[in-house]
Amino acid sequence: MDPGVACHAGGVRHEFATAPGFVPRLLTGRTVMSLHGLNYPVPRTSLNHTALTLMLRLSTNDVPRRQRMDFVHDFVARHFLGLEFIPFDVDEIHVEMSACVLPGGTTLGSCQYPPMRGARPRWLLGDGRDGYLLTVHGSDHEVAVDGRPPVKIAAGDILIINQSVPFSFELAATMVTGATLAPNRLGTLVPRAERQPYLHIQRSAPEAALAVGYADLLRANPPADVKAARIAEDHLYDLVALSLGSQYVDIDQRGSSPAGNARLQLIRQDIEVHLRDPDLNVNTIARHHGVTPRYVQLLFEREGTTFSAFLRDRRLALAYNRLRREPTGRASIATIAYDCGFPDLSGFNRAFRKRYGATPSDVRATGSHGVTP
Repeated sequence: MDPGVACHAGGVRHEFATAPGFVPRLLTGRTVMSLHGLNYPVPRTSLNHTALTLMLRLSTNDVPRRQRMDFVHDFVARHFLGLEFIPFDVDEIHVEMSACVLPGGTTLGSCQYPPMRGARPRWLLGDGRDGYLLTVHGSDHEVAVDGRPPVKIAAGDILIINQSVPFSFELAATMVTGATLAPNRLGTLVPRAERQPYLHIQRSAPEAALAVGYADLLRANPPADVKAARIAEDHLYDLVALSLGSQYVDIDQRGSSPAGNARLQLIRQDIEVHLRDPDLNVNTIARHHGVTPRYVQLLFEREGTTFSAFLRDRRLALAYNRLRREPTGRASIATIAYDCGFPDLSGFNRAFRKRYGATPSDVRATGSHGVTP
């Protein structure tokens, strides 16, 4: 969508992302959206602007009947969604839409549509949209993407379509929830996504319902500050990536993205600095780096391990080296365990023996200076 267009409602300037030709203005106490000479009045209550988010609600009920088809075709479809809509019954067309635009650029929305055909034709690809459109429909429908045969998408399934390729669809009357996703962010978490014209996630997939539910939660309850918005958007992308699962995540590419590798390296360094802190956990590290705990866990999972396992192993290595270096009697095994961040001596002993095949006392008895496990 093209930025730089504003709508004045109730004395507040609202920035919109639309195409050229959209001229909003205020007439006789009502917000009026004007497109190519046609005025579409929208009640004041349909616009809600905060310092962070823009809430937009549109309804054909607020548009004169003779202008509804133009409103749906020119504004809702083409200029807001980058699509073409062809309702089966142009005389009885009813569309309800609500959307929430987060500061990071993610748009979350829900739409109620009548039966229709729709498309993102090749000639519309020049509008600059290159992200992903995530949708969840309340009824079964078919989609044909980039010249491929139509595929059936069951009600409740997640469909993620690359907006840089043409596609078409046919809908029964339905309720749709969705989101726009930035290509660079999704590609960082799921590298293979950049090579796919569309991604299909069955509703039975682990985390699928959680991702959809979280998107709905954000739309209904937008974040209150910049930090919360950043964390919320990160978490949404994490959940979408988890929903894609092994179907689209290449094992040999896990952790291969530059952004993910850089973040993981910083997190590892942070863990090394705070190894001795018994209260160190994934929530603490996530706060340090301004990300979600699940995102931290995901970075380690791509390396074939977990945050907890990495933290435990680094603490064990620290304790191992101390036991090898320090003579008997200088510090008790319990003291060394506590100094290395283990709050429980019995848990330390079990983990140590499992890792090294010997007890802490056995390792101390061998004595060797400067040995690293």
